[in-house]
Amino acid sequence: MNFINSFFKQNISLLLLLVVVVVLLGKQLNPFSPQIFLFHDVTQAARITEFKYAFLSGQILPRIAPHFSFNLGYPIFTFYAPGAYIISNIFSLFNFSPPDVIQVSFLASILVGLIGAYFFLKKYFSEQASLLGAAIYITSLYVPLSIFVRGNLAESWLIALLPWGFYSLLPVEKITSRGSILRVIVLTLLLTSHNGLSLFVGFYLLLFLVVTQASKKQWIIFTLGFFGSFYFYLPFILESSLTWAKTVALKTNINDHFLCVKQLWSGDWGFGGSAPGCLNDGMSFKVGKIHLGLLTTSAIAFFWHLSIKRDDKKLIANLTVFFIFVTMFLLFMTTGLSKLIWNQIEFLKLMQYSWRLLAIAGIGFAWAGAFSIEYLPKQYKTILSYSLIAITLMITSKYFYGQKILKSQFAHEYLSRDYISTKAAYQAPEYLPKTVNYDYWRSFEPTDNQSNLPIFSQPAEITGGKYEIIKNNPFQKIIKVQPQDQLTINIHYLSSWKIVVNDKQFIPDKKNLDDLGRPFLSITEPSIIQIYYKQTSIQMLGIFSLIMSVIIAGWLPVLTYAKRKRN
Repeated sequence: MNFINSFFKQNISLLLLLVVVVVLLGKQLNPFSPQIFLFHDVTQAARITEFKYAFLSGQILPRIAPHFSFNLGYPIFTFYAPGAYIISNIFSLFNFSPPDVIQVSFLASILVGLIGAYFFLKKYFSEQASLLGAAIYITSLYVPLSIFVRGNLAESWLIALLPWGFYSLLPVEKITSRGSILRVIVLTLLLTSHNGLSLFVGFYLLLFLVVTQASKKQWIIFTLGFFGSFYFYLPFILESSLTWAKTVALKTNINDHFLCVKQLWSGDWGFGGSAPGCLNDGMSFKVGKIHLGLLTTSAIAFFWHLSIKRDDKKLIANLTVFFIFVTMFLLFMTTGLSKLIWNQIEFLKLMQYSWRLLAIAGIGFAWAGAFSIEYLPKQYKTILSYSLIAITLMITSKYFYGQKILKSQFAHEYLSRDYISTKAAYQAPEYLPKTVNYDYWRSFEPTDNQSNLPIFSQPAEITGGKYEIIKNNPFQKIIKVQPQDQLTINIHYLSSWKIVVNDKQFIPDKKNLDDLGRPFLSITEPSIIQIYYKQTSIQMLGIFSLIMSVIIAGWLPVLTYAKRKRN
């Protein structure tokens, strides 16, 4: 209780800012409202539903959406960074409906980002400067773009966790086991919040450690967070070739979607998509004039700051150069001026859209905002900080809105059994297993809200004879089969599916797969067939890496103390 009282007293300004942010920016993020808003990625509710279903079915780290793609199972959580869904799943366990979870998750991402930016900046700046930097961070216009236009949970949570990632790498005199574990978990979630952007974030954090001349303990924390992310990245890197991911991703030509420099300054706000060129985009990529102004101001203020010789100020000077340079580089990389770099590095093309880097640029604007006013006289600093916060919130609040829709209608359109089973997977076709004929599968994409392919509710299909169902759920099917011509098992086959016939494992090859990637086999004698989902050895190795990272993090303070005692 004393800790809570002390925290409230010490952070009363932050708490008041949180309330103001909820009121001004969270109007359409109220889970108790009958309305939600439309956005580009309307599969979010279906993904949340499937993730929760898999989790409650015993899949602690879900890998597949069992009802996607006609109930054949779809490995979307194996190859799409699951960090945001792990966090959102926590909210869904409190009995919120999927539309409610979307609103709560987006609102939480704003607040978590605000708090994280404040506490990170507070390590270097005064309270007033840190509050301004935090407000600047969550009002960077890519934040409402990610939420109310694109509906991208992954990018929103990457933005939310990014300042906490930097905070986790700050030096501490004494760290507890709980503190060490929390830092590693934060880094793990951050590094698994988005497929492509998390790789840029990892490099960003690495540079931060170099610039701050990090201690061995900080490097260990980063390394453990890095190895913790292997639960996702090992299968993503080593098994994604088993899907159509690269083929589909490269269909979007990154050269068609570079920004013009002027788009960072201005542009009409809209709810359309990114079109080829920089004149026909249906959504705005402007950063915010206040944000760009503060970045410029901080660069000017830096030259005055060079005259300060104190060691503690030198670190701030170095970090200011670091954040300004990286932010300018990220902005440069969103524009057509950087085309040569993108085309020279093959894996960058898989990002599809260079403007996604705006998600990472926000922390630089936050630092610039704090640095710009830090060395003003206190009375001016306080007035200017609160004035800029108020002006920024009032100006940017008009962008924190979406196209309203009743939750009942939203659920009817995007949470129906038909939508989840026959439509959702087509919104993310890159995760289709290569055992499936891609063009054949696409031919069943619903037109006029109907598909020619049925939803498979039975574990298998037969062409002769009969079978008895002993068990039938999305992750395990057991059937007793009489002799028949052919049995076709209703799954998109991947190596994570195990098929056992009379205690002997059956591994289908291409000759034993139909165009939907369904295994088929001839049954010549009465048989018991088991079909069950089991994580591959690569996936299990990734989970082992995560578990060991957390365990070592818990032991890190003990090992540090033991080493100090020996010395």
